[in-house]
Amino acid sequence: MKLVHFPKSLLVLFLLLIGRPLIAQEKESDIDHVENVVLQLKWFHQFQFAGFYAANIKGFYAEEGLNVQINEGHPFSRSVDKVISGDAHFGVFDSELLLNYANGDPIIALDAFFQSSPAAIAVKDQSNLNSLTKLTNSVIMVNSLIGLTELKAMFIKEGIDADDLNVYQGEYSFEEFVSNDSIDAIHAYYTVDIPKMQNDGLELDIIFPSTYGVDFYGDVLFTTTGFLNDHPDIVQKFRRATKRGWEYARNNQDEIVEYISELPGVLERGMTKEVLTIEAERTWEVAIPEVVPYGYMNPERWRRIAEYYAAADLVPNDLKLDGFLFSSEQSLYQRLPAYIKYGIPALIIITIAISLWLFILRKEVKRRTQLWKSEFLERQKTQKKLAERNKDFETLIENIHDSVFTMTAQGVFTYISPNIEKITGYKPEEIVNKKYAPFFPKNLLPGLYKRLKTRIKKDIDDIALIEIIHKNGTQRWVTASTKVFDHPENGLIVQGTIQDATEKVASRRALRHSEERFRKLTEHSPVGIFIVSRREYIYVNKKYADIFGGQPSDLIGKELNLEFLHEGGRKVIFETLEKLKSGELDSSDQLCRAYDKDGKELFIHFYSSIIDVSGERVLFGTALDITKRISVQKSLEEQQERFKMLTEKSFTGLALIQNNEVIYINPRYLEMLGRTQHEIKTSDDLLNLIHPEDLERVKKSVLEREQGLINHDHYQCRMYHKDGHVIYVDIYGSMVTINGGKAMMASVMDVTDSIISQEHLEKSIQEKNTLLAEIHHRVKNNMAVVSGLMELQKYKTNDEVARSLLNESQLRIKTIAMIHEKLYQSDSFLEIPFGEYLTSLIATISQSLYQESSNVSLVEEYDDVQLNINQAIPAALFVNEVITNCFKHAFPNNESGTVKIQVKIKPGNTILISISDNGKGLPKDYDSSTSLGMTLIHNLSQQIDADLSISSQGGTCFEILFSKESPDVLLDAY
Repeated sequence: MKLVHFPKSLLVLFLLLIGRPLIAQEKESDIDHVENVVLQLKWFHQFQFAGFYAANIKGFYAEEGLNVQINEGHPFSRSVDKVISGDAHFGVFDSELLLNYANGDPIIALDAFFQSSPAAIAVKDQSNLNSLTKLTNSVIMVNSLIGLTELKAMFIKEGIDADDLNVYQGEYSFEEFVSNDSIDAIHAYYTVDIPKMQNDGLELDIIFPSTYGVDFYGDVLFTTTGFLNDHPDIVQKFRRATKRGWEYARNNQDEIVEYISELPGVLERGMTKEVLTIEAERTWEVAIPEVVPYGYMNPERWRRIAEYYAAADLVPNDLKLDGFLFSSEQSLYQRLPAYIKYGIPALIIITIAISLWLFILRKEVKRRTQLWKSEFLERQKTQKKLAERNKDFETLIENIHDSVFTMTAQGVFTYISPNIEKITGYKPEEIVNKKYAPFFPKNLLPGLYKRLKTRIKKDIDDIALIEIIHKNGTQRWVTASTKVFDHPENGLIVQGTIQDATEKVASRRALRHSEERFRKLTEHSPVGIFIVSRREYIYVNKKYADIFGGQPSDLIGKELNLEFLHEGGRKVIFETLEKLKSGELDSSDQLCRAYDKDGKELFIHFYSSIIDVSGERVLFGTALDITKRISVQKSLEEQQERFKMLTEKSFTGLALIQNNEVIYINPRYLEMLGRTQHEIKTSDDLLNLIHPEDLERVKKSVLEREQGLINHDHYQCRMYHKDGHVIYVDIYGSMVTINGGKAMMASVMDVTDSIISQEHLEKSIQEKNTLLAEIHHRVKNNMAVVSGLMELQKYKTNDEVARSLLNESQLRIKTIAMIHEKLYQSDSFLEIPFGEYLTSLIATISQSLYQESSNVSLVEEYDDVQLNINQAIPAALFVNEVITNCFKHAFPNNESGTVKIQVKIKPGNTILISISDNGKGLPKDYDSSTSLGMTLIHNLSQQIDADLSISSQGGTCFEILFSKESPDVLLDAY
């Protein structure tokens, strides 16, 4: 035995002696030399880049000999341009790296840290644009440097021409999106931008590209091919430290949030710790580290992304991705020259040692051959029994849904059950003893092998969710459960099962979207929602907190004390909760009085029930603020009460008719007709009570209103009382709207007494008018008799003075008689048209005094003046006296001249009567008190309270100004 073990020890010694200088040299290189590296982020500082910050501040980069400077990004510069120009060595960008690669830029994608793109379309809630089709004609804000091609791919996937998109041409700004009502949607990050806007109170609907089958990688770490070729070690070190950083950020989220919040400009952009925490939670949703290792990239998925870009004419259809995706084998190959430099001498020594060891080994094999022969027969029997058991085992394995496998510690499958074909499309013979399992993506293998070695080293079991590629090229997911044990002959081996988890992953994603939709529904619900466990709030939505003037954080985790409820309502609610908890009630519906934080009284409608959540019974409830509804209801009840009082106590009859049905008739209308409500049910019941002579008129009015020709009508008709007598009614009918339908409303007044009184009054007036006309006629006739007697007396008298006096008196009598003649000829006995009367009067005076006034011309100007008899007689006598005086005295010796008579309406309802001549005028020593005519003029003016004015310049002018009396003066006198 010593002979055998000595060469093995010698071999190990040789390897240590040869390998130590190489290891030492590499260690010295790593420790002694520090590389300065610049990382260019694609956006401002935020949790999106947490892994890079963690690797830097926790020294993971330093441990790899790297001094990393992290540069913040900006909306108006692209990280890919910075890296290509040499301003940075590494950069973070998204799937649009393919466009740069297709355009010939020397870039290579290293790791994808976001397995799904965090970009989504946020639509303003009030715009009601929650589908891609509705967005085609809407204004969308997009940062042209990031995300535009992914957005176009989503629309193209739905058959919508990307050129139809109405992209906002202004600056990309969240503030502009919030304030500008013309912008309907924004392409932003679901992880940070959207929750930040929602945190500011903006209600948004979210459209995810994955909903439409477009699922691109998010943040991708990249460098240039030149840097990779020149510094493959730095690339590997940077990748290794970065993945450690992401693992640390995952396990120490609060620490990294605290660090990022202190970076320059973070808080100024509204990135509070609360917003960063929300971003962190959503970052893990797109990174899915519990499913996929950090940095994992699937070449097949990149090819599908390239196909989307090709469909949008952004890249060639035959674009090859070999030079775009980084592979660990490339790095190993690039490192070969350095290894060869130190490995050739070592290889020669190792070869010698192995040859020596093989020589000794042959001797040992020969010695043991004899021993094995004796054991062969016994082993053969054992193998036969084992074969039988294996056959039973294989039968069992073939009949279970999962696939069972064994593999070496190096990850080579030594056995896999036939069910693997159902899961992956590959037969067992295509998998067993192959260096690589064909269904594992090649770029995933290093991570899987590393995980496997870690589990073997720590001797722990493992369950992992792994992405695979089905033989037909589709992406699938499997759950691999492994257990490591030490086989007595084969050493360490791995056994396990592979289960198809594709549906489970799809369900989980669907669940995530469902949870997001539920969150939106609850957060934007107009109804307050709360969940209580063990009398403590575990969830309340914003509306529930708003009702009582607070925030959800003020309530969550607090005891359900219901302080905001009225004391009586609080007691009822607690009693109800106990009944719900005991199972006495399934649900509860309560209306309670409550108070907000300012003490304002509220009315809250609570609905609550007990539901089962993961085996725990919790109280789920809704709260609806119906304070306004209660107020409106109370106001409506008051209005209904007032309406009831007005209609039922009204002296006017009221009826509402809709669809030929009398839907309301008040007591007064029924009283008019002597009917009960049971007797008046339809419009025909009312029409049957109309007098036959008035029926057609009423039906015509109803029809015109129903046809919309008129909206309302007013008429009188006769109706029959129940006892048979006729009543006269005054009806005002109009069309109204009740419960969305047209209806007819009738307001009815019983005017029977008024009609009878009116008829009596008209008869009385007719009789009085006849009598008054007769009186005026008799007065005029009597005046004519007196005038005739004076005429006879005039013929019998030779005295000229007496004849002149009789003539003047005759004219005065005619003046009065003519007024009475005008009155009984007029339609009204109250007033006469004074101008028309004066025309006749002056003609009579002219005829009587013709010889004295043959050379005098008359000018008459009259406004349309109406005077009652009280003012007409004195005014007419005044005119008669003045004109007679003019004819007799103004123009002696039959001189020619002009007399002007004017009747004018003046302001203040006053009347001006002016009579002027251009005769010789009044003598200077004229005394008005000695003349009968002038005495009459003064007395007549006083009778009508007129202001008299007499002037004698270039003739004589007489004017009286008096207020016109209303015709009612005579009625009042009667």
